[in-house]
Amino acid sequence: MVKPMLIAQISDPHITEDLADLPVDPRHRLENVIDALNASTVPLDLVIATGDLTNNGTADEYAVLRGHLERITARVLVMPGNHDDAPLMRSELADYLPANAADNHLSYTIDEYSLRLVCLDTSLVGLAGGVFDAEREAWLDNTLAATDTPTIVFMHHPAFNSGMGWMDTMSLDNKEEFAAVIAKHPHVGTVASGHLHRSLTTRIAHAVAVGAPSTTHQLALDLNPNQAALSLEPSGYLLHAWDGSTIMTHAVIVGDFDIMRMDHFVDMMKPG
Repeated sequence: MVKPMLIAQISDPHITEDLADLPVDPRHRLENVIDALNASTVPLDLVIATGDLTNNGTADEYAVLRGHLERITARVLVMPGNHDDAPLMRSELADYLPANAADNHLSYTIDEYSLRLVCLDTSLVGLAGGVFDAEREAWLDNTLAATDTPTIVFMHHPAFNSGMGWMDTMSLDNKEEFAAVIAKHPHVGTVASGHLHRSLTTRIAHAVAVGAPSTTHQLALDLNPNQAALSLEPSGYLLHAWDGSTIMTHAVIVGDFDIMRMDHFVDMMKPG
């Protein structure tokens, strides 16, 4: 019997020491999310942070981020986004990366579980949009071809258009080539990205494609291609649950609200 697996995906914390950069304190909001992760009633197998870990990609910001990551009780993995510096992350956060990371981009695999994690680095320092060039395409195709183990692909930039036009100009390039690679590998169940600061779902080839909310501010949902706005909605993360045959993804909101147990209501609904 396959052991169930729980993976929490946090994204876009944008840790910075200059709080004038952002409308909220990203450190405080990340701490709230970490408290929620550590309070999980079912132990998490992994927490993966899918990019824009810092706002400016500096060593000082990574040092602040490390202090937060060290509080997480589950195993933690990190990936770069467009606000990060992948080469600097390779040294500053080496203990949150596996040894098999690619040489020219910070892509890697995690193979010791019943669900395989393929983590594709779509970042290039100084570029806001995502990169899926020939080197990354070959790496992804060869990596997925190496085994037919059920797989979830993590990346920062979404390989789809969200309808939020200003963000779609900064999504992954060569989306059709990416979709063609996924289509060749039916064991890929889910493609999970960040970047959009919103929870959303679509499809890439046969795979379910999900976007993660941010641990800090969200982006306002406005499908007018010329509008851009931030939203002070609560923080959130995605929880990917693998039961041996299906990947179920839950969007989790972290904020100030009450949780009421249903015992009383269940008793009321019992016959007699």
